[in-house]
Amino acid sequence: MKDFSFYDFVGVIAPGALVVFGLAFFVPVLADFRSLTTVQLGGFGIFVAIAYVAGHLTQAVGNVVEAAYWMPFGGMPTVWVLKRELLAPAQLNRLDALTKTRWGTALSDISRDAWLSSTREMYAAVAAAKRESRIDTFNAIYGLLRGIAAGAIVLVAAALITKGCAAWRVEIALAIAGASALYRMHRFAVHYARELFVQFLDLQRADSVKASEGTRV
Repeated sequence: MKDFSFYDFVGVIAPGALVVFGLAFFVPVLADFRSLTTVQLGGFGIFVAIAYVAGHLTQAVGNVVEAAYWMPFGGMPTVWVLKRELLAPAQLNRLDALTKTRWGTALSDISRDAWLSSTREMYAAVAAAKRESRIDTFNAIYGLLRGIAAGAIVLVAAALITKGCAAWRVEIALAIAGASALYRMHRFAVHYARELFVQFLDLQRADSVKASEGTRV
């Protein structure tokens, strides 16, 4: 258990547990895991393992949902800066200058694939400075919400297969929950991207100040 990361618990195990619990109402063979109050220590470990596997499978559906969801927006928020969006004009100008200095290409000229690699490098720089806490939190919650949205789709499909339209109230409730999760997912994706760029810009400014102070000394 101690080897699981925060993202593992929030972004994988939690959505997996949601799906396992939900499927218990439609697939009787899973009913033994319906209530954690009846699960002993060893059984709880088995449940976590099952939830972990189910979470990864659910996030596979989530990857498809993610790709379809962000397509109308032109990609995820981390690429919106290429269209001069997401950040304030002054921040975009500073990021553009840093991009030219660090990667030799202006924001308007860099390709999306190259930019995605650049954002990974930005995160590595922020993490090396131990300033990634909020970014990781936003990323984990984003993963949780993507998993909830995907889990809602899985459970709606399970309800339709096992109950047909007889469980339409449950199916509508699950659809509303999935849509709510997508809405929150959108917000946390924006929070993640904005926090990444703000931390990177502030880190570069702090490094510049230190360099100038060292030069004066």
